[in-house]
Amino acid sequence: MALKNIPSVAVVATLLLGGCAFADNALFPPLAPVGGTGSGKLVLASAEGSDASYESTGTFVGQKVESLRNDLHQLQSNIGSERDQLQSLREQVIKDSQGYHGTIATIEARLQLGTTPGNPILVQAWNDAQSSLDAINEDVLKMSRLATEVASTSGMAAYLVESV
Repeated sequence: MALKNIPSVAVVATLLLGGCAFADNALFPPLAPVGGTGSGKLVLASAEGSDASYESTGTFVGQKVESLRNDLHQLQSNIGSERDQLQSLREQVIKDSQGYHGTIATIEARLQLGTTPGNPILVQAWNDAQSSLDAINEDVLKMSRLATEVASTSGMAAYLVESV
């Protein structure tokens, strides 16, 4: 008796799983084209193309649309600025950390070879390493400030989503 139900259970399971995949693709479409021929980059829609066809009607809804459009442009500007700041900070962090690690490697090599107490070359390298650490600390502070700006921009984006 149990063997007679296996084909029907398999058919029902296949239909249910197929429905799950359909619902998953409908609710959360893939970022890349299904064929895989695309570049794989996510492209955000731009509101600039719709500006040419928009004329203010003077009504409450028209004013609200204009206000939201201005807020969207400000949000896009903030995101672009923060992205540029992040790229600049990444480059600076890489440069500063490479300088620090290079200086530390020089100090360790000198110490392994043996040196005299108060060696002026090592003292200068030590001071350079301290300066590099100060620069890295400054980079961390800049990243913290940027994180605060990004959080503010995220709040603005959440407000815009709720306003629509």
